[in-house]
Amino acid sequence: MKAPATWLRLCVSMAPLEEKELEKFTRRLRDLPVQQGSERIPGAQLQRATAGETSGLLLCYYGEDYAVQVAEGTLRAAGCALQADWLRRILQYHWAHQCNRTFLCYVLQVWYYVFKLKT
Repeated sequence: MKAPATWLRLCVSMAPLEEKELEKFTRRLRDLPVQQGSERIPGAQLQRATAGETSGLLLCYYGEDYAVQVAEGTLRAAGCALQADWLRRILQYHWAHQCNRTFLCYVLQVWYYVFKLKT
């Protein structure tokens, strides 16, 4: 399950936001036009939400991939480019790590089948 990892990454990128920055972020998030098929997060839920609660709301309403896109775009729009860059770096490291692990699993599977054919 990837959702807890994505939630943690969103939290880490938003945790350094000061109260005014988080308010600006949630204000921008409230006014954000959402993609077709997605429902906007109700303003009442965002009004007093912490960074962790906001991360959870993003995941609940938008799913993992779109939540990350929305968070990064909203962070940039709210003037928090540093946190948006941090989120991007965290995700790039994560995907690179996942790709390396997937490649290793593939190599092991090939090795297993080659060994199995020889016996």
